[in-house]
Amino acid sequence: MSGRALLIGGAVESLTGVENDVAAMAEALSARGLTVEPPLTGKDATRAAILEAYERLIASVAPGEAAVVYYSGHGGRALPPAAGSGSRSGSGPEPMDLQFIVPYDFDESGPDDFRGITSVELSVLLARLTVRTDNAVAIFDCCHSGRISREDRLRVKATSRTTTYGDLSAHIEKMRGQGLRTDLVPATGNPKAVRIVACAPEQLSYEYPGMGGKQIGIMTEALTLALKAAGTERVSWATLLDAVRLRVSSLVSGQRPEAEGPSRRLLFETEGDDRLDSLPVTVVGDGRVRLDCAPLLGVRQGDTFTVLSPAQDTIGDLTVDRVGPFSAQGEVAFAAGITEVPVGARARRITAAAPKLVVSVPPDIPHGAELDRALAASPLLRTAAGDEPWAARLRIDDDGAVTVADRVGALHEPRPSGEAGLAKAVRDLERLARAEALRGLDADTRWSLNASNASNASITCEWGLVQGGERRPLPASGALVEAGRPVYISVRNHGETPVYATLVDIGIAGKISVLTELAPSGVRLARGEQQEYVYGFDDITGVLAGVPLDWPDGLDPVHTRMETVLLFLTSEPQDFSALSQPGIARSAAQSAAAAQASPLSVVLDQIATGRTRDLRGVASSAVRYDVRKVEFELEPAGGTGGFLIEEMPGSQPAGPTARVHTWDGAETPDGAENPSGASGASGPSAPSTMPVPSAVAVRLDELVIHRNRARFGGADVRIDAIVLTGEPHSPRPAFQARTERFSRIRDGEPLPLDRMLVYHGSAAEYLDIALWVSRDRPDAVDLGELLSDEVAAFEMQEALAKMGGAMTGLPYAAAAAAMVGVGAVVVNVAYRLLRGTVSDVIGLYRGSMLAAEGFGVGRHPGQGVRRVQDFSFAYSIDDVS
Repeated sequence: MSGRALLIGGAVESLTGVENDVAAMAEALSARGLTVEPPLTGKDATRAAILEAYERLIASVAPGEAAVVYYSGHGGRALPPAAGSGSRSGSGPEPMDLQFIVPYDFDESGPDDFRGITSVELSVLLARLTVRTDNAVAIFDCCHSGRISREDRLRVKATSRTTTYGDLSAHIEKMRGQGLRTDLVPATGNPKAVRIVACAPEQLSYEYPGMGGKQIGIMTEALTLALKAAGTERVSWATLLDAVRLRVSSLVSGQRPEAEGPSRRLLFETEGDDRLDSLPVTVVGDGRVRLDCAPLLGVRQGDTFTVLSPAQDTIGDLTVDRVGPFSAQGEVAFAAGITEVPVGARARRITAAAPKLVVSVPPDIPHGAELDRALAASPLLRTAAGDEPWAARLRIDDDGAVTVADRVGALHEPRPSGEAGLAKAVRDLERLARAEALRGLDADTRWSLNASNASNASITCEWGLVQGGERRPLPASGALVEAGRPVYISVRNHGETPVYATLVDIGIAGKISVLTELAPSGVRLARGEQQEYVYGFDDITGVLAGVPLDWPDGLDPVHTRMETVLLFLTSEPQDFSALSQPGIARSAAQSAAAAQASPLSVVLDQIATGRTRDLRGVASSAVRYDVRKVEFELEPAGGTGGFLIEEMPGSQPAGPTARVHTWDGAETPDGAENPSGASGASGPSAPSTMPVPSAVAVRLDELVIHRNRARFGGADVRIDAIVLTGEPHSPRPAFQARTERFSRIRDGEPLPLDRMLVYHGSAAEYLDIALWVSRDRPDAVDLGELLSDEVAAFEMQEALAKMGGAMTGLPYAAAAAAMVGVGAVVVNVAYRLLRGTVSDVIGLYRGSMLAAEGFGVGRHPGQGVRRVQDFSFAYSIDDVS
C-alpha cells in the first residue's frame, strides 16, 4: 500500500504512555506498507515543528495516496460564554466549542503567543491535505474535556491548564489575519477524510498499563490491535471501530471512540464496503482452524460457525473454544464425506454466545465452593483469570459480610455472611451483567432504519433539565446532573414513515427500567407530522414538569456515577418486556418466540437470559431499528453533604435569619446557642466604603467535641480546612488546604489547636471557609495532597473554567453569588475526597464573606464560642495587609 504517515506525541504534564502510543501506531502502519515520517515526540513536538511537519506532508503526498496524521497527548477545550453573560447575545445558534491539542511548548504560551494548535487550524490543514489527496485519515487520541476519574490505573489525557474562549478566539482571528484559510473547511465536515477520535468532545480519553504492562492510550491500543487483527482482509473503518469500541468499553466507561466522515471506506482506501459478514479460515493442524479478524466481529468463546468452501458448499461446523486479541480458534466437525478445509474457505457465524461479566473473587472465602459453582452455572458471569481486568468484584469483610462492587465502588451496604448473602450477590452480579451488556448495545448497520428505502426515518432526540417549566438542553454525553433534578427527553419524527420509540434507563446501580411502560411496544410517532413525544410532559395538566432522577438507597454518595438512557427506534412495534424480567422468568418458548420477531428482539432476549443467540433467519426480517444513547454523570443531591452551620452573603449569624443545620438536615434559627459577635457575612449587595484588606490570616481558635455518639470517644480526630479567595483578573479561585491531627481526644476536651493557622495570604473579591471534623485513620493522607491529585485537580480546573465563563459581565450582586458558587465547586470536590479517605466526616462550618464586607475581619463569634449539636468552636480572620 502506498501512503505516508505523520505521527505526533505530546508527552507533557503527567502522561507517560505517549511514546508507546507512537511506537505502536508506527508498527501498525508500517506493517501495512505506509511510510512513517520521523515521529515528533518529546521536546521535538513543539507547535512550530508540528506545523512544519504537517506542511511537509501536504507537499509530499501524491494524488490518491493514503495520508495519515496521528496525535497522542493532552487535549483542551474552551466553552463559549453562556447566553446572557454579557459576552454574547442570547439570540442565534450556540457558538461551537473550541478545542486544541497541546504541543511540548504549550506552557510557554503568552498573551499574544498561543502555543497550542486549535481544532480550526487542524481542520484547515486537513482540508489542504485533501486537496492533494482524497484518501486521508486523521486520528486523535486525546481528551477535549472531562470529569474526575475514579480508577487509579487510568490517567486522563486532558491538560489541566485552562485557556479561555476569548483567548482562543483571538488567536484564531490572528491566524486568519496571517492567511489561515478557514474558507476551505466544509461546514458539513470534510467528505474526503476519515476522522478517528478517542472520545466525544464532552468525554475523557485515558491511558493505562496496557496488555504488556506498558503505559499506553486505551484507544490507541485497541486501534492497533484491531488493525493487526484485520490482517489483509478488506474491512471498513466502521467495522474496525466496532471492535475498538467493544474493547474500550470493556476497560472504561464514558469513553466512546468514533469514526467520523466517510467511515464506510475500506482501510486506507477510498472505495466503500459493506459490513463484514464472514471470516477467513486458516488450518492450524489436528482438525483445528483459525478465524482471522474474529475480534472485529466480537467473537466469543462458545460462538458457532458454518465453514463454507469458495463455492459456498458446507464443509462443516465450528465451535469457538479459544479467543485471542487477533483471532479465534476451534475444531471443525466435518460434514459427511469431507475430510479437510479447502484453501479460501470462510466461516459464517450462526449462533452467538452471550457476553459474560468478568467478576473478581477473593481467594479462600467461606462457602467458596458454592460460589464457584454458582458463577460457573450462570450464563452471564465468569470468574476473572489471574490479572485479567474485571468489571465487578465481590468484597468479603473480616466478619464475612458480602458486598458487590463495580469499578467505581460498592453498590450497596454490606450484607450478612453465609450462603444466602452469596446467593443474593450472584443475583446482583447478574443484574449488573445485563446492565453492562445493554449499555454496550449499538445499532447494527444491517438493520438501520435508514438502510432501507422503504423507511426514510429522520429522528431528533433532545434531553435536559426542566427549570420553571422551561427546557434546559444538555449534551448527549458528559453532563453532570444532581439527583432529584427533574429531566425531560424529547423525541421527534421528521420523516415520512411512522416509527416506534422506546426509552430504557440503565440506572447507576445497574437497574434496568423501561421508561415508556405505558406504551409497551413503543410510542408511535406518526409520519409527516413532525410528531413529538416528551418524557416528563403531563398530558392531563399540559405542564412540562419533568421526572426527578433518583439516587438509590444504600449507594455510597462519595462518587458520581454514570447513568445511561437508550432510545430504541423501530419500524414496527417491539416487545421490550424481556428487559424488565429476570432471565429465569423467561422460558425457552418465550425466547424462541422472541427470536422469530426481529434481530433486535433476539439481542434483547439474549441480554435478559444469557442464552445463545441464533443468527439464522434474521436476515429475512423486515423490522428495522436504531439505538441512540444519552449518558451523564449523576451526583447525589446536596453534593457537599451539608454543613452544620452555613453562612452565605446576606445572612446574619447573630440575627434571626441565620440558619443552623441540624444533624438530620432540618434547619433551626441560630439564636440561643450562638452568642452575638462580629458578623462575617452581613454585607450590602453592592460594594461599600468598608476598608478592604489585601491579605488575611484565618485561624481556628477553639474546638470542643462535647459528646461522641460512639464516633470520637478516646479516638484519633482530624480537622480539615480549606480557604478559597479570588485571583485578580481570573475567575478561578486560589485556595489553601490544611489538615491537623489530634490523638486520643475525649468528650469535652478542647483540641490543642494553638490557634491553628488555616490560611495566610492575599484576598480578593471573596473569602470562602470550610471546616470538617472526622475520625482519623493512620493511612489517610492530608486534604492538600488529595486536592493536588491529578484527576481531582483536573476536575476542579475544568469546572471552574466553565463557571468563570458564566460570570463574565454580571452585575455585582449576581457576580457575588456566582463567586460563592465557584467556591462550592472546590468545597464539593474536597468533601467527596474526604468521604473516600477518612471515616465519619462531618461538615462543621462553611461561610463566605465578600470584599464589600471587609472579608469579615474579626472573631467569629465576637465573644465565647458557637455551639451546634455536639461541637463548640470559634475562628478569627485577621487583616495582615
